[in-house]
Amino acid sequence: MTTSATPLDVQDEIQHEIITNELDPFVVRKRVQAYLADRSPDDEAMGAVLHEARLTARARHDEFRRCDGDMERVVAVMDGAIEPMIAWLEANGLPDARRHVFGRGRWWSDRCGMYRDRQ
Repeated sequence: MTTSATPLDVQDEIQHEIITNELDPFVVRKRVQAYLADRSPDDEAMGAVLHEARLTARARHDEFRRCDGDMERVVAVMDGAIEPMIAWLEANGLPDARRHVFGRGRWWSDRCGMYRDRQ
């Protein structure tokens, strides 16, 4: 049985219950996939998941600016959440979901010496 989701429902589950409590990116990915599998792809749920994916992508971008020792683990956990959200959005009719989440263009972090391509 699938259920709809409000933006607050999605944020509470993905951000507060999964990302905050899990350290393993693989576990994060599996838990987000399981959560999204039970959501119906109605307009409200699609908007809520897109909004949460964008918030997580922004937080990921901010993490690259910090360049602290924990950055790699934190970014991997965030990627573990973002990728299933993008896959769910695309599977439910949002073409180019990655572009909708990350935007267009490229950005460079001189401090960390990392190049990230945002499509």
